[in-house]
Amino acid sequence: MTPLHLPNATALPNGLACAPISPPYYPARPVNGGPWPQALAVSGTWWYEPKYNGWRALVHIPTRSMFNRQLHPLSITREFAAALDALSSLVAAHPEAEWLDCEALDRRHQLGKGTLIVLDCPGLLLDYHARRAWLRALLPEHNWWRPPSAGKVYLTPASENASASRNTDTWWADLQTANRDWGVEFYEGLVGKRCDSIYPRQRRSANLEFTCWKKHRWAY
Repeated sequence: MTPLHLPNATALPNGLACAPISPPYYPARPVNGGPWPQALAVSGTWWYEPKYNGWRALVHIPTRSMFNRQLHPLSITREFAAALDALSSLVAAHPEAEWLDCEALDRRHQLGKGTLIVLDCPGLLLDYHARRAWLRALLPEHNWWRPPSAGKVYLTPASENASASRNTDTWWADLQTANRDWGVEFYEGLVGKRCDSIYPRQRRSANLEFTCWKKHRWAY
């Protein structure tokens, strides 16, 4: 594979410069599953997360670099300085968390500006259930019924379909209610991930979809 070469060196917090960073793979892209009430049945155990209205960002914690879905440097990286500060000690203790797949909240609405919602950790060669348990031990989970604070880092909440604690049908409706209460399109729907799925790491195309993840938006 041809490595991605960035034009400028990345500045470290101490003012030194390091070599340009090449993201090793594209952020995983879910297939379109249609609105949840009309979604086709799936096999296996799936967990569902809110789909946030933000910018998809692959974050390289050691160099505080952020890249969009096309692996281009994210132009609004400086607006996440506080969130990147909060992540700075993570890699020292857990080098496998060098890269994080996140949703970057900024500019599309006023809620949680400069906040990173951690969706996954591509560096962990574990299934989704184990990756989530690992991340949950390190990061606070966003309380989906409250707007996130600005400049913070949260782990996305998730719920197993058919879990007694929260039925996915109800969650679909509750997230829309939160949007109406807050007066913005903060949530866009749900993203389902098959429990036994490994994070797909590929450099073929940013548009290559992963069938073990499905997105369900209010409207298409």
